[in-house]
Amino acid sequence: MARYLRSDDVDPLFVDETASTLVRDVLEQKPAPARGRRTTAAAHYELTEAAKEEIVESISETLSLAQLASSLGTSPFHLGRIFHTQTGFTLHQYRKQLRLRLALDRLGAESSLSMLACDSALQATATSRTRSAASSVSPHPPCAAATDCGS
Repeated sequence: MARYLRSDDVDPLFVDETASTLVRDVLEQKPAPARGRRTTAAAHYELTEAAKEEIVESISETLSLAQLASSLGTSPFHLGRIFHTQTGFTLHQYRKQLRLRLALDRLGAESSLSMLACDSALQATATSRTRSAASSVSPHPPCAAATDCGS
């Protein structure tokens, strides 16, 4: 082909058709699958599942995004982005939904809704209570004032 194009007797129609054929053949070729995609997808899935497990294990604690990401060996931005992409929920939404489901499950076993509310609020603010112990302000005045809390 190169010799033909260097010659004096070049047919423009032949050159155009050959070029067209080459372009078509290149465009019809399927690209090789990206090597990292399957591995990346698996890593994202594993990171999301590990985050779910960590959230379940620390459901009564108030972990920050930085703490959660650090425990999983990743950056907060990466964890938040991947978790949302994989689940459709932010980490906070997921934890809130999980806490709500746990409370609803306990509601079936508890006879008193106010006891459940008090208990859930007290568990969720265990660290808050410790921090405010020096002051005389209760973290949850409604629970402290409720007649059936703790009775």
